[in-house]
Amino acid sequence: MSTTKHTRPLVVITGRPNVGKSTLFNLIVEKEKKAIVHETAGVTRDKRYAPAQVGDTQFTLIDTAGLEREDDDMKQRMNALTESAWDEADIILLMVDGKAGLLPVDVSLARELQKTGKPLRVIVNKTDVNVADDTMNEAYQLGLGDPIGLSAAHNNGVYQLEELIHELWDGEEEGVEKQDTHLRMAIIGRPNAGKSTLVNALLEDERMLTGPTAGLTRESVGSIWEVDGQVIELVDTAGVRRKSRVTEELEQMSVTQALRAVEKADVTVLVLDGTTFDPERPTDGPFERQDAILAGRVIEMGKPLVVVLNKWDAAEEKELCLKETRLQLEESLGQLKDIPMIQVSALRGKNVERLLPIVKKQHEIWKTEMTTAVLNRFLEDVVEHRPPPSDKGRYVKLKFMSQVSTCPPTFAIWCNRPDAVQGSYQRYLLNQLREAFELPGIPIRLLFKGGGDNPYANRKTTKHDD
Repeated sequence: MSTTKHTRPLVVITGRPNVGKSTLFNLIVEKEKKAIVHETAGVTRDKRYAPAQVGDTQFTLIDTAGLEREDDDMKQRMNALTESAWDEADIILLMVDGKAGLLPVDVSLARELQKTGKPLRVIVNKTDVNVADDTMNEAYQLGLGDPIGLSAAHNNGVYQLEELIHELWDGEEEGVEKQDTHLRMAIIGRPNAGKSTLVNALLEDERMLTGPTAGLTRESVGSIWEVDGQVIELVDTAGVRRKSRVTEELEQMSVTQALRAVEKADVTVLVLDGTTFDPERPTDGPFERQDAILAGRVIEMGKPLVVVLNKWDAAEEKELCLKETRLQLEESLGQLKDIPMIQVSALRGKNVERLLPIVKKQHEIWKTEMTTAVLNRFLEDVVEHRPPPSDKGRYVKLKFMSQVSTCPPTFAIWCNRPDAVQGSYQRYLLNQLREAFELPGIPIRLLFKGGGDNPYANRKTTKHDD
């Protein structure tokens, strides 16, 4: 993994729980909600990164868990992640609650942040309430410069952050091109499969809270990752359980957000727990019914899928486990064969470096484009080898073929009777497409349209045409 100097500021929002950090993060990053906002304290548990812009000022924004100074293992680990964000940030924004006023914990946190030596400013949120004026006056007394008053929930005063970031940022922003996420990876799976551990191993950084307790990740968390000049967004998602077990409102929100992350992803990585394989009951291996449902949803959305068998160092009967998992995967997804599957130990960082090249390869295949001339030669060859079956004594004639879109590769075939093309013949055409154009493990869509004249009917094609 390459490391580069920041070309734009890393801005972290920090503070105690429930002051509105995630609400501000969502407002700045996109109109869509990137972080779950709920009245329950402690919903945010990980560091969350996203490209952001206010006015013409571009930066990377980091949302963090609320600081809680209690002797609790979970909270102490969350605090450690938050404090690591302070270390890497260029600018720190301490958010306080304008309605609640400046509390002793806010003052203590301000003093602690001053010790970092980083540019620091106070953000007073919820300034739409009358008592917020008193909080603004109290914030002045911290000696951290003029506080910024805003209302994240009502999008008031956020424009002030542009001038503030310009003031505090020592880097050179002139001429920096807008950062773009070229590849978005969603990491999905059941609880405790090791998704967050895998993300941490890829990033070589403890950005995600991990541990043996299932359900530590509550929301879909994006992390910006730059590798050899390519910007990638890794989206870690909450573990998806069986629907019957999803009862709490907060967990339902997590599941919904995880599926939304799949919808927006370019490539989805399904993480399975290799230690769940039982040699005595091989069909009850790592790939269970809920995994099949998740994988099916990915394919339905037309997205490439890569399967990771995690905790491989502790798996029993590895050869049998691999064979049974592959068999169950292909049986559950029908004709979609050759889905890439690798074995890793995310906790030990073993073989995780193999994942990104596979993801990038599947992403490139997903974007495959083919010329109409090449596709029509293909159609002529496969029809000559195996003509479509007749329907009720009437011939089915395939006239010509064209690619109509990418991501996923989608093809249209014009024919005299589109409704009469049998399912078995459609599967034959799809299999031939995969084999001829090397499209393993990628969803392909094939459409049949009526009418139309073949533009290549009067043209003699050769095998050397482009």
